[in-house]
Amino acid sequence: MRKSDLDCLKNIPNIFTLVRGFSFIDNAVLKDNIALTMQYIMFLLAITQNHSLPGAVNFMVYKDMIIHTASISESILCYALETLIHEKRYTLEQLKLRESGKEYTEYQRYKNIGGIEVGIITKCSKYISPQEAQFNQLIKAGTHIQLLKDDLCKELDALRILRNNIHLGTLDDVDDSYTVEQVNAMFGTVKKLKQTMMNFLTQ
Repeated sequence: MRKSDLDCLKNIPNIFTLVRGFSFIDNAVLKDNIALTMQYIMFLLAITQNHSLPGAVNFMVYKDMIIHTASISESILCYALETLIHEKRYTLEQLKLRESGKEYTEYQRYKNIGGIEVGIITKCSKYISPQEAQFNQLIKAGTHIQLLKDDLCKELDALRILRNNIHLGTLDDVDDSYTVEQVNAMFGTVKKLKQTMMNFLTQ
């Protein structure tokens, strides 16, 4: 059986065009992965905008777009922080990226003039790289170095929470409350994040 083309899909950019939109990223693999995900999101958006879908399918498409958009945002932010560390513009200490819930004890022994030993116990946290961090830790790190302004920080956190709620769905509610307005809002967040990272990394 011969497959037919859908008119609504003809204007979706190809991968090479989408990759050029992320020219501020030097990592070729990351650029390709983001472009592939972007193209898939555009495919889903074109389908929902141009065709009537059953209610359940609409909700599932919105969920899919939310998950993938959050993934793109997290990847871009992680890359930016990794780049800033690699370029020695900031340190992990300045980013305050610490391993959550894993403190270790450090003991230092001293001797005073009278020969009495004095010890100091310090609780320390291990610093982690952006790639080891969770999305919420990356957002906080971005705010510590003023990479993210308050409004963008709140938008990213809202996207993170929305994504987490999808992953951590419970049996208490029917998981069908996702809307096209939420999807459009998060697209705006990604666009704002992309522009912010581009400006910061190229300055």
